[in-house]
Amino acid sequence: MDKKQMDQFLLKAVKKYEPGVTAKMLEKVDKQCEYAEITVKGINYRIVRDNLIILGNIIEQNEKKKTYTVCINAGVANSNPCIIVVYVDKDLVFVDAFAREGLINQHTARKAVKKIKDKFEKIKID
Repeated sequence: MDKKQMDQFLLKAVKKYEPGVTAKMLEKVDKQCEYAEITVKGINYRIVRDNLIILGNIIEQNEKKKTYTVCINAGVANSNPCIIVVYVDKDLVFVDAFAREGLINQHTARKAVKKIKDKFEKIKID
């Protein structure tokens, strides 16, 4: 799945799960999001779920589409919530994240994606 498709998936999730989001904020989602492709040999939908549960709250999952919508706290002192969409395909995990920032940019989306990357890179699949 490419970044553009993930951005559309993320936009829908932000509209649905981010309270108080305005139309002006939604216009910037694709520019303010953090996208990553993570390669993990032997990864599957269930292993991804088990690791996402450790990192945050799964707020929506679709086994047919192999997708998750997750809320992970990141930023300074892990105090800022971040909406993340995850797509699992063979040995790849696609991640796209968005977080509302206040007056000071905490780089919440980047830190949340880093948490996921760090967790998945440590996975040993037999």
